[in-house]
Amino acid sequence: MATCNPTRIRCLILVSWALSAGVALPRPAEAVVLNNDYFEASGGDAGNVSGTLDQGYSDAREQSFGDQFLAVGNFGQCTGTWIGNNRRGNLSYFLTAAHCFSHPATTNAVNATFFSWDGRVAASGAGTFHVPEERINRPPGFGGASTDIGIVVLPRVSLIRDQEGDLVRPPLIYDGDDERGETVYLTGYGSWGIGSQGSNGGLFPSTGPRRATGTNVIDSIFEQDHGIGATFNAPGTGDATERESSVAAGDSGSAWWQVHAGRWAIIGTTNGGSGTTYGTFSTAARVSRYADWVHSIFPGAVLWSDLSLADLNSDGQVNAADWAVFQENSHTDLSGLSVSEGFSRGDLNGDGVSDYEDFKLFKQAYLAATAPTTSAGVVLPEPASGLIFLGLGMTALRRRSPARLTQREP
Repeated sequence: MATCNPTRIRCLILVSWALSAGVALPRPAEAVVLNNDYFEASGGDAGNVSGTLDQGYSDAREQSFGDQFLAVGNFGQCTGTWIGNNRRGNLSYFLTAAHCFSHPATTNAVNATFFSWDGRVAASGAGTFHVPEERINRPPGFGGASTDIGIVVLPRVSLIRDQEGDLVRPPLIYDGDDERGETVYLTGYGSWGIGSQGSNGGLFPSTGPRRATGTNVIDSIFEQDHGIGATFNAPGTGDATERESSVAAGDSGSAWWQVHAGRWAIIGTTNGGSGTTYGTFSTAARVSRYADWVHSIFPGAVLWSDLSLADLNSDGQVNAADWAVFQENSHTDLSGLSVSEGFSRGDLNGDGVSDYEDFKLFKQAYLAATAPTTSAGVVLPEPASGLIFLGLGMTALRRRSPARLTQREP
């Protein structure tokens, strides 16, 4: 997993927290509070949290800048996650919590700004905010957590890129059924603290955004299977993870992430919880139960079951056959095709062309699919054959770079 060290200049980001005009805030939800052992293992002192905050949160901050979390940003008052742009590239779509914006109907006018992971304005202006029908007319057995999901559509201002300047790929929307008992990753902005004391809204890092990642385990599914929860266990109790964490005030709408079949996917949107000390629990809307709704609002959303990273021929594998398809369509203008059609021909980042940027994504996906991993998620050395043919492919594509079609900027 590639990460960004927050002490480097390009990662010392002062995110603007100005509230967007016209936004109603029913209530804040939650962000990341660490367990005491994790805080101290990173260099903090549980007896002096405020004085050792930067050290104690150093690993949690660095983890939040991993490649898989770079689609996570904020609206100022809430966390959100970019899930893609429309085919024309003029609109951006963001997944968040329903309670982050006023929503008297399923489709609502909104004026908002989304700041990407590096503090840049990725989208801003007059747009729309969508919530599912279940949020407006709750069926029996549904509640606040199980309906707390929304999609913000805003005019795109800039493309979201990673630390190397490469385009960030839209995340997968999980539509499976195996969340329970699996590790969940919580990444967002908001209050910090430790499990023995709870969150403290007055704690801020000395530089950069208050952004962090922690882990937990999904241990409950409720409200007609549309809500999910995770208990904040003290170190050494229950199924506590090494980076055991809870959500806390400021992270409303943040995505919950899991790895399924080797692929990162969004499984929840933060609703809130019962508190931020040990024994409390975090809650979220279960995204898998709203996957079809997400796709209806944004047809370009990539569902976990539809794509296997770079499985271009849809045979359930990423291998040399997909590489052949990619080679055949490299440096081809695919802007006239749908997102799924373009993907099947090698446009992995959805910019309307199969080029060197897509090749780098293909290489990453191929190696991830063919390299075995340990139970802890550590990738073992890649197969030599894969490295050979992908290495040759990179050389060939670089040589053809002068003829490469470039992504259209606004």
